[in-house]
Amino acid sequence: MKSNLFEKWNAVRIIRVLLAVVLAIWAVVDKEYWMLAFSALFLIQAILGTSCCCGGGSCDLPNNSTKNSK
Repeated sequence: MKSNLFEKWNAVRIIRVLLAVVLAIWAVVDKEYWMLAFSALFLIQAILGTSCCCGGGSCDLPNNSTKNSK
């Protein structure tokens, strides 16, 4: 887990951090505090290196089909 936090940073993770910061500033300036939840979501995804779109094959389903089906 520690190596995932400090290594393997790619462009997508950096974009998520930048998006989180921009959304947080925008939310505070416009006093739309509900948007801070979206900012926190992007920041958590960037820090943990996860996504909500099954990236990395985390949503793959096992192949339960049989070879001898009639």
